[in-house]
Amino acid sequence: MVLNDVYYPHTHAELEALVAAGNLDPEAFATLDPEEVYGIQWYNRNKYETDSNGKRVPRPRPRDEWIAIPTPDAGVPREHGGAARAAIKDNVRPSDAGRRFWNLKGLAYCPCGGRLTPHTIYNKRSAKPLFYYCCYTRRSDRDACPYVKYLPAEKLEHLVEAFVLDLIRNPETLREQVEAEAAREKAAMRNTRKQVASLAHRLAEADAERDRYNRLYARGKLSDDEYDAYTAELAERKQAAEDDLAKFEDGKRTIEYLDELPRLVEDFLRELPEMVEYMPRIRGYTTDEDRKKVYASYPPTELTPEVVVPGMHRKRTPEEMAELHHKAANERAECYRELYEKLNLHVIAYPNRDLEISWFGGVRKLEGTA
Repeated sequence: MVLNDVYYPHTHAELEALVAAGNLDPEAFATLDPEEVYGIQWYNRNKYETDSNGKRVPRPRPRDEWIAIPTPDAGVPREHGGAARAAIKDNVRPSDAGRRFWNLKGLAYCPCGGRLTPHTIYNKRSAKPLFYYCCYTRRSDRDACPYVKYLPAEKLEHLVEAFVLDLIRNPETLREQVEAEAAREKAAMRNTRKQVASLAHRLAEADAERDRYNRLYARGKLSDDEYDAYTAELAERKQAAEDDLAKFEDGKRTIEYLDELPRLVEDFLRELPEMVEYMPRIRGYTTDEDRKKVYASYPPTELTPEVVVPGMHRKRTPEEMAELHHKAANERAECYRELYEKLNLHVIAYPNRDLEISWFGGVRKLEGTA
């Protein structure tokens, strides 16, 4: 829904650009109110082909073949839609390549700036899969990344897990780091109020100056070219001040968040252990599907639910045990992934196994296996 253009308001100028691109019918565009905003429902984005198995497979069409249909404004403010899109622009769906949950996909990076992506190699002798993280940039262009390293997935994930568990098991450290980071951010924004007042004063001066130009132009004291030049320069200055003011407004909201952060950390600390400490118990036996039949073959007075009789339980096969352990490991990995996202965790993994881990409480550098 965040990325669906039906819920994102488009201005008259943006719709006009779609007409120029050939996506929007000019006659439909002519019926629209230029003062209103509209959503866009896209059609003809894919074409469907039938593969060798008779299955219909979608293939994306070129952008200029898409058809835009304007829809009534959904009522979502444009700034909310833009903020939501910015918030998820780096989101990556966790991979299950190799039938495992890669909980660092989208959170781990190469020193060159490229993402570390899952890579599975099968041992030719044992046919067992070997799991690695490697630089996506390196795989797509060997000359673009100087770091030639395939990082074993389990070792990298274990180091990050150990770091996070250390935070959880030492809540005072976590709390102190968050509070220290909040203090640094607030100190950096200490002069925000003075700067906001200065920018507001500049905007008021710009409005007053524009009024003077309008009066001079109305009296014939300025030519058309002079008036256009003065007002264009004034508009640039005003836009620059408004952009700076918007940044400070973001900073103001950040300060409000930092003031609230200690209480949020307290709630956060109470939730963390439960997210990763739980590991389901896997039993080596299971109940037969025909348990009811077994009960039915005994008189009620001779059998109670606590009595175990032949046929009521059976030992799980090695394949079943392996599947259950695999499922449990994936569930635990998913818990860690959820925790990493709550911490806003990002990892830079160097070829020598040094790690730089950043999270909302600061940055930590780990050397080797430390």
